[in-house]
Amino acid sequence: MPIHYHEMAHGFAQSSDTRPPAANATGFSVYADGVALSLASASVLSSMRKLDFKRGILERHIRWKLVSGAVISLCYERLVSMKRASIFAQKLSVTMEQGSADIAIHTHIEAVHKAGASQSVDAAPASDAPHDPRLGPAFAQTPWQLEKVLKNGTAFGYAHRLKKSGIPVAVAVDHHVLKGDFSLSEVSKTDTGLTRRFQAKAGPDAPLSLVKFVSYHSDTTAHSQNSPDDAALYDLAQARDAGFDRLCAEQRADLAQFWEGADLEIEGAPVDSAAVRFNIFQVLQAAGRGGKTSICAKGQTGEGYEGHYFWDAEIFGLPLLGHSRPERARDMLVYRHRSLEDSRRHAREMGHERGALIAWRTISGRECSAYFPAGSAQYHINADVAFAIEHYMALTGDSAFLHDHGAEILFETARIWPQIGFFNPRKDGAFCIHCVTGPDEYTALVNNNFYTNAMARQHLDYAYRVAHALMADAPDVFARIANAIGLHEDEITEWRRAADAMYLPYDEALGIHPQDDSFLDKKRWDISGTPKDKFPLLLHYHPLTIYRHQVCKQADTVLAMVLLGDQFAPADKARDLRYYEDVTVHDSTLSACVFGMLASQVGRLEQAHEYFRHAAFVDLGDLHKNTGHGLHMASLGGSWMCLVNGFAGLRFVGGRPAFSPVLPDQWQGLSFRIRVRGRIILVRIEKNRCRYRLISGAPLTIQHHDQPLELKPDETIEAATLGKEPA
Repeated sequence: MPIHYHEMAHGFAQSSDTRPPAANATGFSVYADGVALSLASASVLSSMRKLDFKRGILERHIRWKLVSGAVISLCYERLVSMKRASIFAQKLSVTMEQGSADIAIHTHIEAVHKAGASQSVDAAPASDAPHDPRLGPAFAQTPWQLEKVLKNGTAFGYAHRLKKSGIPVAVAVDHHVLKGDFSLSEVSKTDTGLTRRFQAKAGPDAPLSLVKFVSYHSDTTAHSQNSPDDAALYDLAQARDAGFDRLCAEQRADLAQFWEGADLEIEGAPVDSAAVRFNIFQVLQAAGRGGKTSICAKGQTGEGYEGHYFWDAEIFGLPLLGHSRPERARDMLVYRHRSLEDSRRHAREMGHERGALIAWRTISGRECSAYFPAGSAQYHINADVAFAIEHYMALTGDSAFLHDHGAEILFETARIWPQIGFFNPRKDGAFCIHCVTGPDEYTALVNNNFYTNAMARQHLDYAYRVAHALMADAPDVFARIANAIGLHEDEITEWRRAADAMYLPYDEALGIHPQDDSFLDKKRWDISGTPKDKFPLLLHYHPLTIYRHQVCKQADTVLAMVLLGDQFAPADKARDLRYYEDVTVHDSTLSACVFGMLASQVGRLEQAHEYFRHAAFVDLGDLHKNTGHGLHMASLGGSWMCLVNGFAGLRFVGGRPAFSPVLPDQWQGLSFRIRVRGRIILVRIEKNRCRYRLISGAPLTIQHHDQPLELKPDETIEAATLGKEPA
């Protein structure tokens, strides 16, 4: 979609990617005696909805009482197949508990689907509903061009194509009757799409059951069929032939393998356990496959942020996947390599002669943010992706990924730092980075953002180490990459020099790390005096008003303390936490989990528990009042990090997993499983002890506080849980 500016400048984003909703083929409508079941025509006796994390099936049970006195029970079971990427299936069972009725089941494909998290770009917002930049614009007209209606036996569907990009998408539907003597209508067109009607008589001894199979297809590069419509029909036939029970068995087997290395339990807090399992399941479903996509801000659950990917995918989503389904973490990073050419073009648009600058928000790889102060200025995304690569390598040792993808990303993104930073003679030659924006979007275009500088230092250091390791151990790989991108050893030496001289702001009087050079010179925002209906601030105050004040939307310096915690003393981290708690409004859902992790690490367990629960229930409790636009994937992943990286203290030291476990008073215990370098480790934390068990894989040395422990198969090692006094 084109971006329109009244005042254009060089390098501004020209267009934005968006993820338009495809035809919705999931729906059923049920009629009893010619009347649609609804609150207007019947009474609900009971209703229950359940998401089964082990089976990967969403169930809904609803009991209706008709005007005639008949009682009808409907049971919906639906799954989105983990194994068969194109397949959705839903089983509908109809049971008459009392009386009988003529039942008609209408099954639909809605070709006209309006975005649920969009707002008109033309209509003026109501006075009590300010324009929300987190939502995408509504489509004035459908973005789809219908090419043909598909029909193959009893299967039917659509082949359509996006008008702007030309991307084709096909959807096909078929059914299988399990119980009942149904009569079947022809497919008919409606104002919104296609429908087919199944009719039968239902009674206490005559239950009905019908399965709907749906297949979506776009890309056929790895498929035996040549077109999306042929591929959709082919996969649909395969799924129908397999049957609903087999799809369920496949789903259960796939999730059994996943939960073997991902399950957890919070003893004494079953609701908390269920919340985090829900969050884990959602992140798993949101993860892209095959290196073509990543985790968008709302996953597949809503249309907020238009389906864009941000830096938080790597920082908050990848750690969970890396320790539970590492191939999905790899796919996320391969996506960044796949879009590297777009990142190179973006770097040139921003005036950089070489290297790659990853877009702040994107789908295709190009920058899609129209507001550069809080978009393109977030150069830290280069370091965030580099940090994710370093983390992925620590937990997998995947040298093939590094050789084929990771090293090139590292080197090309590292080249940007020397071009935007300089050795500042006014700061004794320290390497400074000016006019950037950190994670905190309430502070923009600053000099020496602490998070950016600290992460850039880590990025440059890791890129330097990887380059020299490849030169020593895989010289052919290094030569191939260096020749391809024109990399010379003097550049690599410059990375080392910049990293060693990196300037990190520190205020001696307060004993804290200022968020940037000017942050402490600003007037503090009166948070307690701001009316509750004026939050989030971004919807009620001009950006300049916010920028003039000392106020944080989310964790910034605190995030650096969490990710790079071993580089800073506990007392420094504790002072930073206390200071930034007083100036942070947590208008971003990325914030609470970060504060929770740091609170765990400095012994403030009561506060850590509160932050964890906010992160864990941000969507289940709709704490930010916008879950209707989609779930917040970063916070969902962050809730898992609160447990594993926060209370368990997991980090990597010298390439090995290291734990510093603590437990809040509200819990009796915490246990979880993680995957590390082909092993599965079970960790159980209790009040006074911690137990480690190697579930599968070869022996592995871990670290408990400063004590090395060697884990062997089927052996449990106990160590004392060392309580932390608040720092």
